Amino acid sequence: MKYIFKSMLSAAALLISVGTAQAQQGESYLLINAMLKANMAKLVDYKANLDSCREGTLKEDGNLTYDYYQHCTDPSQILLFEKWKSADDLTKHMQMPHFVAMQKTSSEQGLADASFSGEMVRTIVDGQPKGERMLLNIIRKVKPEHVSTFRDSFLKCRVETLKEAGCEAYELYQSPTDPTIFFIFEIWKNEEAHKFHSSTPHLKTHSAETRGVADPEFRGEFVRAFIQ
Repeated sequence: MKYIFKSMLSAAALLISVGTAQAQQGESYLLINAMLKANMAKLVDYKANLDSCREGTLKEDGNLTYDYYQHCTDPSQILLFEKWKSADDLTKHMQMPHFVAMQKTSSEQGLADASFSGEMVRTIVDGQPKGERMLLNIIRKVKPEHVSTFRDSFLKCRVETLKEAGCEAYELYQSPTDPTIFFIFEIWKNEEAHKFHSSTPHLKTHSAETRGVADPEFRGEFVRAFIQ
Protein backbone atom coordinates (compact mmCIF):
# COMPACT_ATOMS: atom_id res chain seq x y z
CA MET A 1 0.00 0.00 0.00
CA LYS A 2 1.10 3.50 -0.77
CA TYR A 3 0.91 5.06 2.68
CA ILE A 4 2.87 5.20 5.94
CA PHE A 5 1.39 5.76 9.40
CA LYS A 6 2.81 5.61 12.92
CA SER A 7 2.72 2.10 14.31
CA MET A 8 0.35 1.53 17.24
CA LEU A 9 -1.16 -1.44 19.02
CA SER A 10 -4.44 -2.59 19.37
CA ALA A 11 -13.32 7.44 -2.81
CA ALA A 12 -14.41 8.42 -3.03
CA ALA A 13 -14.41 6.65 -6.32
CA LEU A 14 -18.06 7.51 -6.55
CA LEU A 15 -19.58 9.54 -3.72
CA ILE A 16 -22.67 8.06 -2.16
CA SER A 17 -25.70 9.92 -3.44
CA VAL A 18 -28.21 8.60 -0.90
CA GLY A 19 -28.00 8.72 2.88
CA THR A 20 -24.47 10.01 3.38
CA ALA A 21 -23.34 10.93 6.88
CA GLN A 22 -20.59 13.45 7.48
CA ALA A 23 -19.39 15.07 10.71
CA GLN A 24 -20.75 18.59 10.85
CA GLN A 25 -19.70 21.64 12.79
CA GLY A 26 -20.18 21.03 16.51
CA GLU A 27 -20.19 17.24 16.35
CA SER A 28 -17.14 15.52 17.78
CA TYR A 29 -15.92 11.95 17.99
CA LEU A 30 -12.67 10.01 17.92
CA LEU A 31 -12.17 8.20 14.61
CA ILE A 32 -9.80 5.28 14.25
CA ASN A 33 -8.78 3.38 11.13
CA ALA A 34 -6.55 0.53 12.31
CA MET A 35 -4.76 -1.55 9.68
CA LEU A 36 -4.19 -5.10 10.89
CA LYS A 37 -3.00 -8.30 9.25
CA ALA A 38 -4.02 -11.83 10.11
CA ASN A 39 -1.97 -14.97 9.88
CA MET A 40 -3.56 -16.25 6.66
CA ALA A 41 -3.41 -19.84 7.88
CA LYS A 42 -5.52 -18.83 10.88
CA LEU A 43 -7.80 -16.27 9.25
CA VAL A 44 -11.02 -17.97 10.38
CA ASP A 45 -9.86 -17.99 14.01
CA TYR A 46 -8.59 -14.41 13.69
CA LYS A 47 -12.01 -13.18 12.58
CA ALA A 48 -13.82 -15.21 15.25
CA ASN A 49 -11.59 -13.61 17.90
CA LEU A 50 -12.29 -10.15 16.50
CA ASP A 51 -16.03 -10.88 16.33
CA SER A 52 -16.03 -11.85 20.00
CA CYS A 53 -14.39 -8.55 20.94
CA ARG A 54 -16.76 -6.64 18.67
CA GLU A 55 -19.79 -8.13 20.40
CA GLY A 56 -18.65 -6.79 23.76
CA THR A 57 -17.39 -3.49 22.36
CA LEU A 58 -20.73 -2.53 20.79
CA LYS A 59 -22.29 -2.70 24.26
CA GLU A 60 -19.89 -0.09 25.67
CA ASP A 61 -21.52 3.28 26.35
CA GLY A 62 -18.65 5.19 24.79
CA ASN A 63 -18.58 3.27 21.52
CA LEU A 64 -20.32 4.62 18.42
CA THR A 65 -19.03 2.23 15.75
CA TYR A 66 -16.84 -0.88 15.74
CA ASP A 67 -16.69 -2.78 12.45
CA TYR A 68 -14.04 -4.39 10.33
CA TYR A 69 -13.52 -5.05 6.63
CA GLN A 70 -11.21 -7.26 4.56
CA HIS A 71 -9.06 -5.97 1.73
CA CYS A 72 -10.41 -6.93 -1.68
CA THR A 73 -7.07 -8.23 -2.99
CA ASP A 74 -5.71 -9.73 0.24
CA PRO A 75 -8.34 -10.94 2.78
CA SER A 76 -5.69 -11.22 5.48
CA GLN A 77 -5.46 -7.40 5.52
CA ILE A 78 -8.06 -6.06 7.95
CA LEU A 79 -9.26 -2.48 8.42
CA LEU A 80 -10.84 -1.81 11.81
CA PHE A 81 -13.26 1.13 11.67
CA GLU A 82 -13.94 2.62 15.10
CA LYS A 83 -15.76 5.68 16.47
CA TRP A 84 -15.61 6.70 20.11
CA LYS A 85 -17.35 9.49 22.00
CA SER A 86 -13.99 10.47 23.51
CA ALA A 87 -10.38 9.38 23.95
CA ASP A 88 -11.24 8.42 27.55
CA ASP A 89 -13.81 5.95 26.24
CA LEU A 90 -11.15 4.35 24.06
CA THR A 91 -8.82 4.09 27.06
CA LYS A 92 -11.58 2.36 29.03
CA HIS A 93 -12.18 -0.01 26.11
CA MET A 94 -8.57 -1.16 26.13
CA GLN A 95 -9.04 -2.26 29.75
CA MET A 96 -12.26 -4.17 29.09
CA PRO A 97 -12.22 -7.98 29.55
CA HIS A 98 -13.27 -8.63 25.94
CA PHE A 99 -10.43 -6.49 24.58
CA VAL A 100 -7.85 -8.01 26.93
CA ALA A 101 -9.09 -11.49 26.02
CA MET A 102 -8.83 -10.73 22.31
CA GLN A 103 -5.23 -9.56 22.69
CA LYS A 104 -4.31 -12.58 24.80
CA THR A 105 -5.91 -15.09 22.43
CA SER A 106 -4.27 -13.48 19.41
CA SER A 107 -0.85 -13.62 21.06
CA GLU A 108 -1.13 -17.14 22.45
CA GLN A 109 -2.56 -18.66 19.27
CA GLY A 110 -0.45 -16.67 16.80
CA LEU A 111 -3.50 -15.29 14.99
CA ALA A 112 -1.85 -12.11 13.74
CA ASP A 113 0.88 -11.85 11.09
CA ALA A 114 3.99 -11.41 13.25
CA SER A 115 5.81 -9.53 10.48
CA PHE A 116 3.22 -6.72 10.46
CA SER A 117 3.54 -4.14 13.24
CA GLY A 118 0.11 -2.56 12.83
CA GLU A 119 -0.74 0.89 11.49
CA MET A 120 -3.33 3.41 12.58
CA VAL A 121 -4.97 6.70 11.66
CA ARG A 122 -6.41 8.40 14.73
CA THR A 123 -8.09 11.79 14.66
CA ILE A 124 -10.86 13.83 16.28
CA VAL A 125 -13.61 14.53 13.76
CA ASP A 126 -15.47 17.72 14.59
CA GLY A 127 -15.60 19.70 11.36
CA GLN A 128 -12.37 21.54 12.18
CA PRO A 129 -9.30 20.88 9.97
CA LYS A 130 -6.41 19.27 11.87
CA GLY A 131 -3.94 19.30 8.98
CA GLU A 132 -3.59 19.48 5.23
CA ARG A 133 -3.88 15.79 4.34
CA MET A 134 -7.41 14.64 3.56
CA LEU A 135 -8.83 11.35 4.85
CA LEU A 136 -11.95 9.81 3.34
CA ASN A 137 -13.90 6.87 4.75
CA ILE A 138 -16.81 5.79 2.58
CA ILE A 139 -19.20 2.93 3.21
CA ARG A 140 -21.52 1.92 0.40
CA LYS A 141 -23.66 -1.01 -0.60
CA VAL A 142 -24.20 -2.25 -4.13
CA LYS A 143 -26.90 -4.45 -5.59
CA PRO A 144 -25.93 -8.16 -5.31
CA GLU A 145 -25.74 -8.64 -9.05
CA HIS A 146 -23.23 -5.78 -9.33
CA VAL A 147 -20.68 -6.82 -6.67
CA SER A 148 -18.09 -7.99 -9.19
CA THR A 149 -18.73 -5.05 -11.50
CA PHE A 150 -18.07 -2.52 -8.74
CA ARG A 151 -15.07 -4.33 -7.25
CA ASP A 152 -13.34 -4.96 -10.56
CA SER A 153 -13.95 -1.43 -11.80
CA PHE A 154 -12.63 0.11 -8.58
CA LEU A 155 -9.50 -2.02 -8.58
CA LYS A 156 -8.82 -1.09 -12.19
CA CYS A 157 -9.23 2.60 -11.29
CA ARG A 158 -6.99 2.07 -8.24
CA VAL A 159 -4.02 1.09 -10.40
CA GLU A 160 -4.01 4.48 -12.10
CA THR A 161 -5.04 6.43 -8.99
CA LEU A 162 -2.01 5.23 -7.02
CA LYS A 163 0.17 6.75 -9.73
CA GLU A 164 -1.19 10.22 -8.93
CA ALA A 165 1.39 12.32 -7.08
CA GLY A 166 -1.17 13.51 -4.54
CA CYS A 167 -2.54 10.08 -3.61
CA GLU A 168 -1.21 8.39 -0.46
CA ALA A 169 -3.83 5.64 -0.15
CA TYR A 170 -6.70 4.36 -2.25
CA GLU A 171 -7.97 1.03 -0.97
CA LEU A 172 -11.10 -1.07 -1.19
CA TYR A 173 -12.30 -3.33 1.61
CA GLN A 174 -15.33 -5.60 1.82
CA SER A 175 -17.58 -6.65 4.68
CA PRO A 176 -16.80 -10.19 5.92
CA THR A 177 -20.52 -10.86 6.48
CA ASP A 178 -22.14 -9.01 3.57
CA PRO A 179 -20.17 -8.97 0.28
CA THR A 180 -22.38 -6.18 -1.08
CA ILE A 181 -20.99 -3.69 1.47
CA PHE A 182 -17.71 -1.97 0.65
CA PHE A 183 -15.43 0.34 2.64
CA ILE A 184 -13.35 2.83 0.65
CA PHE A 185 -10.25 4.24 2.36
CA GLU A 186 -8.46 7.21 0.83
CA ILE A 187 -5.73 9.64 1.89
CA TRP A 188 -4.73 12.64 -0.22
CA LYS A 189 -1.81 15.01 0.33
CA ASN A 190 -4.25 17.91 0.23
CA GLU A 191 -7.69 18.86 -1.02
CA GLU A 192 -6.32 20.00 -4.37
CA ALA A 193 -4.93 16.53 -5.00
CA HIS A 194 -8.39 15.06 -4.53
CA LYS A 195 -9.93 17.68 -6.81
CA PHE A 196 -7.41 16.71 -9.48
CA HIS A 197 -8.35 13.04 -9.02
CA SER A 198 -12.01 13.92 -9.55
CA SER A 199 -11.24 15.07 -13.08
CA THR A 200 -9.05 12.15 -14.15
CA PRO A 201 -10.05 9.86 -17.05
CA HIS A 202 -9.76 6.72 -14.92
CA LEU A 203 -12.19 8.02 -12.31
CA LYS A 204 -14.62 9.14 -14.99
CA THR A 205 -14.42 5.66 -16.53
CA HIS A 206 -15.03 4.06 -13.14
CA SER A 207 -18.01 6.33 -12.51
CA ALA A 208 -19.50 5.42 -15.88
CA GLU A 209 -18.90 1.69 -15.35
CA THR A 210 -20.58 1.71 -11.93
CA ARG A 211 -23.50 4.02 -12.62
CA GLY A 212 -26.65 2.55 -11.11
CA VAL A 213 -24.96 -0.20 -9.09
CA ALA A 214 -25.66 1.30 -5.64
CA ASP A 215 -28.39 -0.09 -3.39
CA PRO A 216 -30.82 2.86 -3.12
CA GLU A 217 -32.19 1.62 0.22
CA PHE A 218 -28.85 1.65 2.03
CA ARG A 219 -27.85 4.57 4.21
CA GLY A 220 -24.17 4.86 3.49
CA GLU A 221 -21.51 6.83 5.30
CA PHE A 222 -19.09 9.49 4.17
CA VAL A 223 -16.44 10.73 6.60
CA ARG A 224 -14.12 13.52 5.45
CA ALA A 225 -11.41 14.76 7.80
CA PHE A 226 -8.18 16.71 7.47
CA ILE A 227 -5.29 15.11 9.32
CA GLN A 228 -1.63 15.77 10.08
